[in-house]
Order: sequence, then structure tokens, then C-alpha cells
Amino acid sequence: MLEGLPFSNLMTRLESATSREVSNEAVVSVTRAFMRSGQQDLVRRLLQVLCRRVAGRTERHLDVWGVQSKEAREDITQDILRMLLESVLILEPNQEFWESRFWTCFDRRTRSLLRNIMHARDELSLHETAKLLPQAMHATPISIELQVETELALEALPEPIRTAFYLRYYAGYKEGSAKSDEVTIAGILGVTGRTVRNYLQQAEKILVDWRENHALS
Repeated sequence: MLEGLPFSNLMTRLESATSREVSNEAVVSVTRAFMRSGQQDLVRRLLQVLCRRVAGRTERHLDVWGVQSKEAREDITQDILRMLLESVLILEPNQEFWESRFWTCFDRRTRSLLRNIMHARDELSLHETAKLLPQAMHATPISIELQVETELALEALPEPIRTAFYLRYYAGYKEGSAKSDEVTIAGILGVTGRTVRNYLQQAEKILVDWRENHALS
């Protein structure tokens, strides 16, 4: 068992070039074992290992959600790391899944956190919200009049329908995919592909109704 190794040997293995031979699940298990035995300094060092390991995955999540500013990325990264540390340090049965499916837990909790942050920004203007999304949404030039009309129309969409609409028609993401490693709207929002299709159908109806009653003359 890893927790039976001298700590210096364990850290050498974790920090070596081949450290991936020790899974994240094993690191969580060992961290919790040390926590139960009150070895807080060892717990802290192991948590630092986990934080380094999730750095690349965190960056990819931020890219998917289109978080562009350095300040926002730093703030949200700290939120994600705080979520990770709290989850690892909670010694309850409902947190044991981290010891068997680490990345599944990390991705699910990170998407939930990002989704909540995006929803909290609902009161931003559409123009400001658009800046948070991938640059692909700005690829097609349109007239000022049509841009204004589009912004006014999209403000009528509630969340998460608005985000689904953005990701599909502006950022170009697929609704869903059979490939587990492919980034899709369903994966970003934590729902099924069928739910995404329902969101898009609702968006279409809302936008048609809006245009009939509010379109600029």
C-alpha cells in the first residue's frame, strides 16, 4: 500500500517524471489516510500534488467556457481548487467516489461551478456576456441594426437556454456526442443531448415570438 511507504519515497514517486504511475485516486486515498492520522503537513503536500495535476484540465474547462481575462481565469481557478480541496478533505461516504473516479468527479463539480458562475452573470448586458464565450461567435460580421436586434432578442432567453443557444449557434459546439472525451453542449451544461435539443427548440419558439412582437421596423 502507498500509505506504507516512507513519505520521502512516496513524494519522490509523485513528483518524478513518471509520477502518473500513481493515480489521482490513490493520491486521494493516501491523503485521507494521513488526514485521519493527523499528519497535516503531509496532507498539505499531497494536496499540492493534486492541485498541480489538475492545472491543465482546469485551463481546458476555462477555455470551453470562453473565460478570457487573466483576472477572471485566476479567480475561477482558485474557486475550482477550493472545491477540489474541500471535496478531498470531506471524510464522508458520499465523497468516496473521488477515490475511484477522480476525473469524473472533478469534471462534474467543475462544470457545475462554472455553470453557477455563468448564471450569476445573467444581469450583465448581452454584449458583456458575449465576451465570455469563444471568439467564434464574433466571426460573422453583421450590420449594426441587425446586431442590436439580435442582442435584444437574445436577452429574452432565460438560462440555461441562452447559454445552450450561444454554444450551438455562435461557438459551434455539438449538442452531444457518443465520444466521452469530446466537448459538447450537453457536457458543458451537465445534461443530456436530448435536453439540449429541447433547450434549442424552446429558444427558437421564444425568438420567433419575440420577433413578431418586438422586431425593429
